[in-house]
Amino acid sequence: MRQKFIKINSDIRLSLYDFGGKGAPLIFCHFTGGLGLLWQITAELIKKDYHCFAYDARGHGDSSKPLDARLYDWNEHLSDLIYLVNYIKDITQSDIIYGVGHSFGGACLSQTVIHTQKILNWKKIILIEPIVGPDKFDFQRNNMSKVAEKRRGVFKSEEELENLRNKYPYKDWREDVWKSFVKYGFYKDTDGRYFLKCSPKIESFQYLSSNPHSWFSNLKKIKIPVLIMYGENSYLLPLGYPQIKQIPSSYLIKIHEASHFVPQEKPEIVANWIKKWFS
Repeated sequence: MRQKFIKINSDIRLSLYDFGGKGAPLIFCHFTGGLGLLWQITAELIKKDYHCFAYDARGHGDSSKPLDARLYDWNEHLSDLIYLVNYIKDITQSDIIYGVGHSFGGACLSQTVIHTQKILNWKKIILIEPIVGPDKFDFQRNNMSKVAEKRRGVFKSEEELENLRNKYPYKDWREDVWKSFVKYGFYKDTDGRYFLKCSPKIESFQYLSSNPHSWFSNLKKIKIPVLIMYGENSYLLPLGYPQIKQIPSSYLIKIHEASHFVPQEKPEIVANWIKKWFS
């Protein structure tokens, strides 16, 4: 795995991960509060057929973390991803590209396809619980933002991290994914304390601009096949039905015994669906 830092502008530098692999490029997009390296386990299962990339969205992982709520508008994230997929096209010199996005990452991926499909040859994408819905759908932005800001961002020991492990959403994550999150999703200081790389403050900014106006109506402009994936136990599953009605060539599947965090709970199932859908 190789890590590069891509300068977007004077405020933002994004961490891009190249997992290697053969074939056409595939970009993975993570959820709010996550990071690109959580996709590494899935990428290892498919990279004999795809050249896999992931990135840390601004405010996440090793990317820049400005403390200005305006810079976490999802249209700013969209501009970042458009820049990155064009960069990946240039360095791979590939005529085609694939994408997999989860939650916030799925929402950004859907809009990136819409804005770039005239210049990039997207073949197919997978959207896992994408946060894109009708304006009437209640995403509870303000409440989610307040809850996120009150979350704990510093843990004094591995024992305290293990207490976090036993809580939602982490309690159902596969063990190797959790270990990857601990290894890459925290900073550790000289006193042995663990700090979340995506701080509660930044996570709170993320929710304030979720589901931007027009993103749902834009879905009808997607011209490629889209697989939409939900956990059968996810509270967001009702979103899937208006989404498949909005996207012309889309299909909905439900993953047995999974929540909103399908890729963290069932990485092998996600990898198998990538192989099936993209082939």
